[in-house]
Amino acid sequence: MWSYGGVEDMDTSDTPWCWFYLADCGRWHQFEEDVNGSISSEDLEKFYLRGPKEVLRNSCQSTMIDFSAMLQTDLATGRQRRIKRDYGIKRSCSCFSAPPVFWERTDPSKAYQLIPLSEVTAEYQTVRNYVVQEGLLNKTITALYRIQNFDLWEIFCRKRKQLMRLHGVQQIPERHLFHGTDVKNVHNICKYNFDLHLAGQHGHAYGTGR
Repeated sequence: MWSYGGVEDMDTSDTPWCWFYLADCGRWHQFEEDVNGSISSEDLEKFYLRGPKEVLRNSCQSTMIDFSAMLQTDLATGRQRRIKRDYGIKRSCSCFSAPPVFWERTDPSKAYQLIPLSEVTAEYQTVRNYVVQEGLLNKTITALYRIQNFDLWEIFCRKRKQLMRLHGVQQIPERHLFHGTDVKNVHNICKYNFDLHLAGQHGHAYGTGR
């Protein structure tokens, strides 16, 4: 059940406002397109008009929508995605392999880019929580980098879409995998991905994925 702290309705207009969320593909989707969603764009607009600075919570699905920050948060996982209020134009996403919007500007002359992450970013904190809280690494984190490789990202997106089609589902579970290796292998991994023929040669030192 959705609840919020607003009291009064705002003055309304004839503008056909709709609500969108930023999908993993990097495109804006209307809330009706979220197969796992429990709230429609129309309902979001009603709540927003009652309190544009309020926080909307769904106690059943552990979901929170912050209108001030324009963020939707999964309280169970901490995962966030941006939302926005825009004109009511129906939009569809045909580019399923677009890079995430939080990637830095890509350099087409490079096979990949390593982007250092700040400790205050959600990406850094997510990895830190796995490494520190789960005890995956008994050493201090010196630095974290995001690997931006559009070719590998496109392969990943195509494989994900193929699995969805084969299994007849709209989403498939994804896991975070941690891999320890020699520093001499880093470049080839960033450029060509992991060599699955070498997987498990030294056991599962960092777990089997979560």
